[in-house]
Amino acid sequence: MRLKAKNVFKPGTYPEYTYVSRNYENTGISYELRLKQALRTAGCLTSLIGPSKIEKTILCEKVIGFDNIVEFSGTDFNSNTDFWATVAAKVGLPYKGELMTERAVNEGNSKDTDGKSEKYVLAKDIVIQYYKEHDKVLVIDDFHYASKAMQTKMAQQLKDVIRGE
Repeated sequence: MRLKAKNVFKPGTYPEYTYVSRNYENTGISYELRLKQALRTAGCLTSLIGPSKIEKTILCEKVIGFDNIVEFSGTDFNSNTDFWATVAAKVGLPYKGELMTERAVNEGNSKDTDGKSEKYVLAKDIVIQYYKEHDKVLVIDDFHYASKAMQTKMAQQLKDVIRGE
């Protein structure tokens, strides 16, 4: 099959044909292997640090896979953002909601209805359990774009989760 440049070089997409695996200079271990090892380490938050445009996100997509990666940008979070509601919504979990039930009673020609309404908020533990059961990996790209207050809030939330591991 002959490839055309427009099918190979597509800015902003995964580099299917041009991905280059890289190794650490001093050990020869590939970045992919090192990230896999880090992700398998329980109780650990993995941080990829480096200048822009060195394909940190692409490395995550390669190792984690598109079916398992749940990507956010630091810009998705501002000081008013509910961290767990945002993380839940990305995978389709209804973090907050209202449950209404109605019961109709027919007696002769009259009809009575009564109902019950309950509001709920999903516990963060359920969100975390969903991520675990479905092998989801949370990736926050450009963390530095979140406000300093939100960075602190997210770090505290994630630290609490990691401690529970």
